[in-house]
Amino acid sequence: MRMSDFRTKDFPEHGLHLIGPSNPSFARLAELIKSSADSVTDVPPVFLQNTSKHAVVGYRITWECVDKAGVADVRHVSNIISYLLLHGDESKRIQTMARDAGVMEPNSTWFISLDRPTQRVRDVGAEQTERWVPGSQFQRISRAFPRITISLDGVFLDDGTFLGPDTTEFFNEVKTQMETRHEILSKVESDLKSGVPAEDIFRKLERIAGQPMPELPELPSRAEHLSFFRRIFAKDILGMKNVFGAEKAFADVHQQLSKPWVKLRKL
Repeated sequence: MRMSDFRTKDFPEHGLHLIGPSNPSFARLAELIKSSADSVTDVPPVFLQNTSKHAVVGYRITWECVDKAGVADVRHVSNIISYLLLHGDESKRIQTMARDAGVMEPNSTWFISLDRPTQRVRDVGAEQTERWVPGSQFQRISRAFPRITISLDGVFLDDGTFLGPDTTEFFNEVKTQMETRHEILSKVESDLKSGVPAEDIFRKLERIAGQPMPELPELPSRAEHLSFFRRIFAKDILGMKNVFGAEKAFADVHQQLSKPWVKLRKL
């Protein structure tokens, strides 16, 4: 049976490479993946290799699976470590990134799948590995999808640079997230400076956080993202207050606003 036509779209000129099933390195890398669960998706994983000078702090990868009738089934996986973008000072950002195991630092390779956790590829020893065997899964794929294109639709580097065709509006989603965070923090800071009692400030946040969490569509509008993120960041401040007290929560708000944030920009 003929194998599916696997293609990848990435940015080798910027040191960002997708390694798919058609790449000779794929099988070797797959042997190094530690997992306690079998894959249940009919779409193969991919490896993201970062050989750039910057760490990757966010990505969205799309799988365009075209069936025999020419109909495309598009799926995606994404992640953003947005709190790192609060550190506009490079030296501070480097220190913070060193403590986050999810940062895709330079000269690292990562396993990314639609149904299994993203993980860094490490030589963990033969007795602890599970080989991603293409046999039966590739046969299912060949029957269902004669052509599969895996694309790096968008990627954020730690300095705020964004690369990618951005067909899913990933850039605007993250930009809106950061703007909403700033909006919530700034309102709290403004109320404090105006002498609004702490209990009233937290009551406002509780009203925002207490609204029903919207179920976002596949491609949410800006308004839908604003509504979603307002609840998230209101809950963050309330959570800080509940664990550490009001004084610490307000100090954290001030600390986040007292320093420059990373400026997001499309290359």
